[in-house]
Amino acid sequence: MAGVGVTWCTWLEQGRPINTSVQVLDAVARTLCLDSVEKAHLYRLADVPAVPSSAGQWAMPPGLPMILEQVSPLPAALLTAKYDVLTHNDAYRAVPRFCR
Repeated sequence: MAGVGVTWCTWLEQGRPINTSVQVLDAVARTLCLDSVEKAHLYRLADVPAVPSSAGQWAMPPGLPMILEQVSPLPAALLTAKYDVLTHNDAYRAVPRFCR
């Protein structure tokens, strides 16, 4: 799904000298749903000095807070692929944690 072959992944895991672009590393990180720490480790494996600072940052679309509030009194939240809560409305905040 990331557009790389099994051989490339094997060589990366074995620490072989492979030349790869930031775009390929980002595609692998997205496909594997890596968090920032895991993505930094992937970059170290590929011998890329650092994850670009813009990578992994999320900007909230301008209308999203309004949409979340308009669905009240229903709880609503925006989640990542790993179910981390990025933002939520007041109704979601009121739901007891054991129900989430």
